[in-house]
Amino acid sequence: MRKIMIIAVSLLLTFDANAQMTLIQRDNSAWYMEVVNLKLSGKKYMTFDNANSQVRFYNLNHSLWKTINLPPTIGGLTRSPFNVPLYPSENLFKLDNKVDMAVIYSSSVVIIDETGAVINTIDSVQGITIYNAGMTTDSFVAIATGTAGFSSVYLLPGTIPCNLCGNGLGLAKALHSDDNGDLSDPAPNPSSSQTKLTYTLPEGSSKGEISIYSANGELVKTYKVDKTFSYITIDNSILPAGIYYYNLIADGNVTMTKKMLVIK
Repeated sequence: MRKIMIIAVSLLLTFDANAQMTLIQRDNSAWYMEVVNLKLSGKKYMTFDNANSQVRFYNLNHSLWKTINLPPTIGGLTRSPFNVPLYPSENLFKLDNKVDMAVIYSSSVVIIDETGAVINTIDSVQGITIYNAGMTTDSFVAIATGTAGFSSVYLLPGTIPCNLCGNGLGLAKALHSDDNGDLSDPAPNPSSSQTKLTYTLPEGSSKGEISIYSANGELVKTYKVDKTFSYITIDNSILPAGIYYYNLIADGNVTMTKKMLVIK
């Protein structure tokens, strides 16, 4: 009996050890970190050091791959603090094999490359969302939502990896990609006041719910939606700072889960 008890305790301890998460990386200067999938260079850790206006990319073995310094001002526009650069990519905005990204400056979106050179400036917009529009094979468009009630569509010269579209790795999602509806990334994100969530209900559904959850998985708020509008505005000023998740549910169908960051 004693031998059996010892073996049982040993197995239990082994199970508990294997079940634990292991910390493999900590960057005290990185205000934000995610995994991105670059077309030429593959998956990288991307960190955003807001205090030093710096974006750093690491290989998956944690070695430093590339550092990009964001200009504090561009053409009289000031970089908006705490706004994480959008769509870091290679050969998407310009076919030159450099890393490009979209950065919020004042009320404009500026597309810059890894040297800080400006590729394009879109004035008076809240942000951009990139889709695989499918007009031709892997035809990507950027839709810019204006601050004065307008939207613009830009055909992009390049593409990004889309075998994992919509999985949260900084990749574009297919426009009207499936029958479960669609849900955009927040604009802006992160935010301290209001942010906008654009949605598309599944074909045949007339109403649904957008639910927001805390990082601990607790339900924070549910908003009922229908086809009268295509977006809702969330007041994040009433939420504590932190990471939140949200999804769209309609007729039992759940869209992919998206992440929203609230700052103070």
